[in-house]
Amino acid sequence: MAAYRPTDLDTWEDFLEALAELRAEQQTLREATVGGRIPDLLFRGQREVSWDLTTTLERYRPASLSLMHYFSSIWAAKTQIEAHTQQRWDLPLGL
Repeated sequence: MAAYRPTDLDTWEDFLEALAELRAEQQTLREATVGGRIPDLLFRGQREVSWDLTTTLERYRPASLSLMHYFSSIWAAKTQIEAHTQQRWDLPLGL
């Protein structure tokens, strides 16, 4: 797995320039890689680099969340997730 490389940018133009550089680097890696896969780029758009990369459910859950309660929370959000992503989200019918 590639190392996380934080990059502080001040303007949208700085972001677009850095993105172009990353995409060029990614393309070079893809051309040089035989039999492997170079994944798509991922961006963490958070204000503070120290913030953990966690889901809303993980940030606002009770300390002792059971698997059943977690599944119920996901099931309750299913239609909203599908509406926002415009993709069907197939979940098992139960545990």
